[in-house]
Amino acid sequence: MNRYLSGFRQNISGMLHKSLFEDRELRYRARFLLTLSYGFLFLFTILVIFLIIAPVPFESKLVGLCLWLSQFIGCSLAIYFIQTKGFFKPAAVSMMLTIMLMIFSGIFISGGPVVSKVTYYVLLLPIIAFYLTGIAKGVIWTTLSFIGLVILFVLSAKGFEFNNIFTNNVSKYFSAGLFLLGFLSIFIIILVYENTFVNLQLQHEDSHEKIRYLASHDQLTGIANRSYFYQALDNSIIKHSSSAGASQLALLYMDLVGFKDINDMYGYHTGDIVLQKIAKNLESGVRGTDLVARHGGDEFVILLKNVKDEQSVTAIANKLSNLVKTPIDIVGTQLQVFPSMGIALFPKHAQDAQTLERYADEAMYQAKARKRDWKIYEGEISSEERNV
Repeated sequence: MNRYLSGFRQNISGMLHKSLFEDRELRYRARFLLTLSYGFLFLFTILVIFLIIAPVPFESKLVGLCLWLSQFIGCSLAIYFIQTKGFFKPAAVSMMLTIMLMIFSGIFISGGPVVSKVTYYVLLLPIIAFYLTGIAKGVIWTTLSFIGLVILFVLSAKGFEFNNIFTNNVSKYFSAGLFLLGFLSIFIIILVYENTFVNLQLQHEDSHEKIRYLASHDQLTGIANRSYFYQALDNSIIKHSSSAGASQLALLYMDLVGFKDINDMYGYHTGDIVLQKIAKNLESGVRGTDLVARHGGDEFVILLKNVKDEQSVTAIANKLSNLVKTPIDIVGTQLQVFPSMGIALFPKHAQDAQTLERYADEAMYQAKARKRDWKIYEGEISSEERNV
């Protein structure tokens, strides 16, 4: 069943105007509206064919043709707006007016609200209105429907004689048509429920995905944040410790020299753009298995997994340094920062994540003190170097 419903949804979606795909909720409503339009067209066309060939008075046939023509115009307009123009609101208005006209006309010509079997179909209007037009406008359409029904009941109470063009012979066909409309109504309700359920499920999944993304990514640069980086570092150390391989892990701790001057001279907005471009450049300079994260401010950390030796690390460090030093063009202004990068290896320099980070930080201060792009950890630094 789900497979058939999925195929049906895909076929209807393929008929929608491309502009309606920009908003997923709008796409769901447009798909429902298109299904409703074609459903009503098909059903009422079948009914009017039976009415024409049935042995009923000419007056009944004429009324049926007029109602069918009104319904045909309304549904055709809705289909035109949805498929050709991508205008959802005019299509929804056209459909709501068509449904209200059909129901209230049916009540009026079949004996009035007390005896007419069409009266119960007024209950369909709020369901369709709220789904198509939203809560605010749905209340308006529902109120209009309620007012119209009240007027009919008041007229009936005042003794107004409603025409009933359906004789006993015609009533058989009319009742059959109402049963078909009832089945269509059930289908409409199921379709509304199914669309709403799927939409809510997708929104729920999107919310969870967004929460997971925000928990693991830096909002400014879009790369991994500090929390996610430390989790990945711990997991990599555990995995590496349990393996018997000869490869190592490398932690690169980077600070940007000259970034504060950019913030002071050009403002924080320009500084944010610089950070975003550098983050993108850093990600382009590492392997797919490596991880780049923003540690905070103008500091970045890079985790290199499965490196063979120091030569492999220094090759990547040189590449990253060149990427960071590449001038950044912002509205014709060339801005440039320089890296100070400290490198520590696991398990060569440290046996745990905390010590590895501290040694990479020590090496970063050594690189900065010696005005070098990067430095591999060689031991504790002096207080003079740290104060640079």
